[in-house]
Amino acid sequence: MRNKIVFTGIVLLYMLSGCDSFLEYSDKDVVIPETVEQYRQLLIGEGYPENFQGDADYIKLMDDDMEIWVGNKSKDQTSDVAKYKGVFTWQRDLEEEMSKTDGAYPARYKNILGCNLIINDMEKMKGGQEDINLLVAQALVLRAYNYFCLVNWYAKPYNKETVNTDPGVCIWLETKPSLDRLYRKPIAEVYRLINDDMARALELFGKASVPDNKFEVSYEAALILASRIALFQEDWAGVKKYGEELLKLSSKLYDLTAGDIAFGESSFSFISPTKNPEVLFNFGSVSTSYRYIYTISGANAGPFFQVSQFADDALLKLYDMDKDLRVKAFFNVAKYQFEPIKYARTPSQGKGEAWRVAEVYLNLAEAYVLDKQEPNLKRAVELLNELRQNRIQDYTDKQESDYTAASLLEDIRVERRKELCFEETHRWWDLRRQGMPELKHVLISNGGLEETFILEQGDAGYVLEIPRKEREYNTAIQLNNRPERKSVESKM
Repeated sequence: MRNKIVFTGIVLLYMLSGCDSFLEYSDKDVVIPETVEQYRQLLIGEGYPENFQGDADYIKLMDDDMEIWVGNKSKDQTSDVAKYKGVFTWQRDLEEEMSKTDGAYPARYKNILGCNLIINDMEKMKGGQEDINLLVAQALVLRAYNYFCLVNWYAKPYNKETVNTDPGVCIWLETKPSLDRLYRKPIAEVYRLINDDMARALELFGKASVPDNKFEVSYEAALILASRIALFQEDWAGVKKYGEELLKLSSKLYDLTAGDIAFGESSFSFISPTKNPEVLFNFGSVSTSYRYIYTISGANAGPFFQVSQFADDALLKLYDMDKDLRVKAFFNVAKYQFEPIKYARTPSQGKGEAWRVAEVYLNLAEAYVLDKQEPNLKRAVELLNELRQNRIQDYTDKQESDYTAASLLEDIRVERRKELCFEETHRWWDLRRQGMPELKHVLISNGGLEETFILEQGDAGYVLEIPRKEREYNTAIQLNNRPERKSVESKM
């Protein structure tokens, strides 16, 4: 067990969360960091997302890629039924419906605090300058990522017309406790911080040593995130800059059409840092395995309750079931339903969440279509073809003449949905930035009861509410005012 690194900002974790504590304190294993290796251990323990799946997986239940049904053998409609129903049906206060749903917010600030100490103590570290540069670069990328997650969950989508006035999230750059209330900064200010952190990180990576594993952020992994951040700001030049640079360094895709892939075997895992060359950063360590996207049954949900999640029919219809090998790589057929299995199946293969080269192909393709100043439909089609060549058996390349700009954009976005389904919260983020379309969820309960819920076009429910615990502590936080939601139809 690694030593616990304790620092003077520890009290702030309580202040930011309203919870009891995020860090276990023990006098037996306190180490005040001095060397770059000690700071590295602190970043590993407190700066990297420890359990992104556990923190944020519930958000996947709100998009349009998953359907759920509920089975309840008792009349006791206690917490478990309400928890998952509340998330799937976009209820107003999700943390009231599901106890773990407030985990994403404090977890991101916990990671931010760990990153702050690394960044702010750069001059104090003892060690080689290249090692220090690498560590600080990693901390800057992780801080940028955490703020990116927060602002894309708890604030409105980026809109150039309103970005300076729309409330974003609280910004904390210190490590010492403060009694001052934290106010939400405008979305524009949050993105300025994110952009500044990424720019500084990419510069430091050029003066740094190279990490020897995919469980630590590298320069190449940072370029993936940089292209994503640019995409969300409609910074097409930035998407191209970072994306094309990444492909010069690492353009390899997992070729699912290779004849030696043993789909369905325990040795196969699509998202694996050891087996998938396009994985450049894998969340967490190899100590924990997550096979399925979200599994709630048995002891986790009580003996009389079960929730089952499957890929939505609308998503499945997008694939060529005979030739698109992502069907075999991404899903397991169970009782005529499709369970997501993109995640690692053994502890040695790591956790499921990862930053992959494939995302950059899609980011670039979209940017080349949407950049009105310098569009390049030919390049967009090339990127789309290359991705599909590695995914679809006997694929025939498309030509630029096969498309209009509008139809090509639609094809790219469909491909993005197919490729990135159930990873991080990509689909939820994409729905938000692509216009927040109307969504319909049908909850099927035991006995055949079907309840239909609607998330309307542009609905305020596309923005999560700041958790109640945080609001109770920090009364300066502006609410998002998610609406109450009732079923529009119930039938047997």
